[in-house]
Amino acid sequence: MMQSEQINELAAALAKAQGTMENAAKNKSNPHFKSTYADLAAVLDAIRAPLSNSGLSTVQTMAIAERCIILRTTLLHSSGQFIATEYPISAGLKPQEMGSAITYGRRYSLAALVGIAQDDDDANAAAKTSPPVTTLSKISPQEAADLLNLINSKETSAELVCKHFKFASLADITTDKLATITTAINAKPDRAPLAEAAE
Repeated sequence: MMQSEQINELAAALAKAQGTMENAAKNKSNPHFKSTYADLAAVLDAIRAPLSNSGLSTVQTMAIAERCIILRTTLLHSSGQFIATEYPISAGLKPQEMGSAITYGRRYSLAALVGIAQDDDDANAAAKTSPPVTTLSKISPQEAADLLNLINSKETSAELVCKHFKFASLADITTDKLATITTAINAKPDRAPLAEAAE
């Protein structure tokens, strides 16, 4: 980052501007990633008036460097104070790719420099519609021991029970399946009840 020797007036003005800024609204969609984003115009719309009302403005320029183009974004204050950042863009891109890369760099550099973000409407929507994640607890060591005693008394095997109910071991059985498994073991000593219950 580059800056003038003093930035006290700029800092005070930016703090005032940020108090009235809102995040850039996502107004474009990217079908490839099934996402939305705020384009350069939306970022400019979000920052232009608050900056201007506080004596601030932005300038974005480009310069040729070795194997890349440097995009410089400068935040200026009416006092002459400034801060600036630089963003490198590959010089080996095709013209259309270059235009997209410059636009991408401009909007992210502007947003970062003035301290705004893009409203994440996709995440907000997902948070409202996604069902809560439930973690199932496993049976206690005592419940596992009691289950093993029941299995042995019915002349079946722990291996058979775990295989039918798709658990690696008795200790991995979850509490929501314990009653079903116990009922299946008590029904008959053969495989049929276990297979039916597992389905």
